[in-house]
Amino acid sequence: MIGPEDDLPTLIGRNDHINVLRYIRAHKLRKPRTVVFHGRALLGITNDVNDDASSSGTYPPSFPSSSPSSLGDAERLSALEQVFVSALDVGEISLADRCLDDIRIAVVSGGGGDPSSSSSSSSSRYRRLLGMRHESRGEYDDAYALYDEMTNENPSNAHAARRKYCVAHATAATTTAAAGRATAGKGDDNRRADVIAAKTLDDYLRDRPGDVAAWYEMADVCLSTCDYDGAAYCLEEVVLGCPLDSSVHVRLAEAYCTGGGLANAKLGRKHMAMAVRLDPDNLRAWYGLIASAEGYLEEVDRISKSGGKNVGGGGGGNIRDAEGEGIEVARELIMLGGGKLVRVYGGSSKMKSIVERMLKESSEML
Repeated sequence: MIGPEDDLPTLIGRNDHINVLRYIRAHKLRKPRTVVFHGRALLGITNDVNDDASSSGTYPPSFPSSSPSSLGDAERLSALEQVFVSALDVGEISLADRCLDDIRIAVVSGGGGDPSSSSSSSSSRYRRLLGMRHESRGEYDDAYALYDEMTNENPSNAHAARRKYCVAHATAATTTAAAGRATAGKGDDNRRADVIAAKTLDDYLRDRPGDVAAWYEMADVCLSTCDYDGAAYCLEEVVLGCPLDSSVHVRLAEAYCTGGGLANAKLGRKHMAMAVRLDPDNLRAWYGLIASAEGYLEEVDRISKSGGKNVGGGGGGNIRDAEGEGIEVARELIMLGGGKLVRVYGGSSKMKSIVERMLKESSEML
């Protein structure tokens, strides 16, 4: 067992292979080469002359090895799975294949079946790894079909649902790249792949609305299609999950401001103000604060000149009276943001002059 005084260098130094893997698992470290090295030793897997690691000189040809027979079934399966994932991470394809074969044999043997039969596909753990293997080969159709089967059998399988979207997204990206290299006629395939990816993510969010990362991904999907209202909706969900993240408020404000309209201009300005409050060193937020305040003033001026109606229902002629307080706030925010940027770039005459010129242009509309 790992003692409280043990750390990773100590375990590596005494060639404690099993505890090296346990330590990396427990602390969720990404050290694939360390896992592959000590996993080989623990499982008794030698470097073949045609093996990827031997041919590249990545690992030494020999090292102190442990007896795999001393491992329990559960520990051996955990080690095989850990080495499999790390082998894919560093491109050790032959090692990954061997680990996957050993896992399949162990799964079937545990059920008393024939290793050559297809009954091994009944193991969710094995199929999850098989899906990763398909992805590493670029076999996206096979991976998507596998994850689709897993989610149909168990709709609560969040891992399979996430990977299903990732595969659909990768397929869309691959199709886009191929369409860029090919001649005309690939546009329909590209759009079809994008639609499938978006629908897959939409299905995932319908069943798991609390996944903040998925909402953030959906916001990117909406932005890629210029759906700024949809992106703002998704980023609102992200803000609910990460209310103290300044960068999220900036992205939401940018989506509002790009969408246009007086109401969106107000919301964008508010979220930019929140972003600089949460992180006073966020320069993107300070620039955004000035830009959003300017955008608000431009929108008020546009409505006033066009004679259109205010969002609140008032006529265009009295829009400045209705937004009097907001106009004053916007002016103060522009001066506040400008002063901050001038102080930040005080040591750079070039940047300071650029900021001052920008503020001079802004002052013309104040």
